[in-house]
Amino acid sequence: MTEAEVILAAGDYLRERGTSVTPAKVESFVRERLAQNGQLLPGAAVKEIVTAVNALTEKYPHNEKGQTTMKKEQQYAVPTPYFKTAQNTINLDDPIPSRAPATREEALAIADELRQLVASIDASLTPHELNQTERHILARGEMLGQYSKFIRGRIEVDRPGGGSRAGRQNG
Repeated sequence: MTEAEVILAAGDYLRERGTSVTPAKVESFVRERLAQNGQLLPGAAVKEIVTAVNALTEKYPHNEKGQTTMKKEQQYAVPTPYFKTAQNTINLDDPIPSRAPATREEALAIADELRQLVASIDASLTPHELNQTERHILARGEMLGQYSKFIRGRIEVDRPGGGSRAGRQNG
């Protein structure tokens, strides 16, 4: 029922009762009827709000999550432990990479993975996860060592032949 229909019904109701039709009586009737239909007008009184809530509860007895009580458990903010801040996005069940990086960008990416693995170590890891993490860390460290030897070897090869420093470019 729209607000206009309720206003017309208010006039009819008041005339049937033999009372004068005044704006205050019409407004009171309209507010009560709309509240009974689960609708509220601005500036609604507590009684109207309670009536509207009860009407909506009868109309829609279950919410989407099922029956719940009005009482909620008190929740407190829980600080994140310092060792839980790092999230490991590396799948420890994947095969351990063994190819040494060929470019500086690849070496930097491996170094980032290494930092991430070290930061993800905490007390909640199972012995298997800890073992896998250690294996991945050692493998990535070895890969970076191979890259370092490769770069030093390029520098040493270029230097004795005439003192060229062209080999000092990383990558």
